Amino acid sequence: MLWNCVPRDWTEPERWPAIARAAIDRQPWTLMVLHDLPTGAMAQLDAFIAELKATHVEIVQEFPPDCVPIVAGRVVRPIDRYVAEASTP
Repeated sequence: MLWNCVPRDWTEPERWPAIARAAIDRQPWTLMVLHDLPTGAMAQLDAFIAELKATHVEIVQEFPPDCVPIVAGRVVRPIDRYVAEASTP
């Protein structure tokens, strides 16, 4: 699974919703990673979801094809930019 939005909720517990919203507004789709850590960031989650709903941003569980480059063990989309070659010592 690949994502295209990590709003740094663990370091920006108060600001991550604005960072996430900017990503949502500039991309055709957003797969976001949030962390349930004891930083207080999740205190912003309900208001963030309410804002998305109020502005008609659709929240779905389906993953866009660009997020799923490997299906049933078979590479179905390019992965070169995500894979590093092993270095030899």
